[in-house]
Amino acid sequence: DVLSDLKKYYYSSWKYETGGILLGKFNKENKVIEIAEVYELKSNLFSRILYRRNAKKAQKIINKRWRQTAGVINYVGEWHTHPGMQAIPSTTDLNSLSEISLKVKDSLPGTLLLIVGEAEKINLVVQCGNAFKMQLITEDESEEE
Repeated sequence: DVLSDLKKYYYSSWKYETGGILLGKFNKENKVIEIAEVYELKSNLFSRILYRRNAKKAQKIINKRWRQTAGVINYVGEWHTHPGMQAIPSTTDLNSLSEISLKVKDSLPGTLLLIVGEAEKINLVVQCGNAFKMQLITEDESEEE
């Protein structure tokens, strides 16, 4: 499942930030974004406090999955880790989310960012227009859905 995959990526790269893209479905009727797939995108530009994903590689995966699913699965957001730190978005994280949100605003009502931090904490950040909403995700909440 999505949370297990994110935790696995966190522990496999515990010294350095890693990240990738979230693919899923958007239900226009209910205005619900469902994360279906998580992809890790290794980067040549990373450190303990920096991760920049490969945009070309990400777009190839997005295009491939979109074609394979006849447009059902598409890009819904980003994820990355904060090794040894809290799962709180930095100013850089929020600025990047704003930039991405502007690019996809015609196809998505909001853009998701999942941050995996210490103690297996995962923070969901949603940007919709100029507003941000943050919610710490727990195992109990994810099992209910």
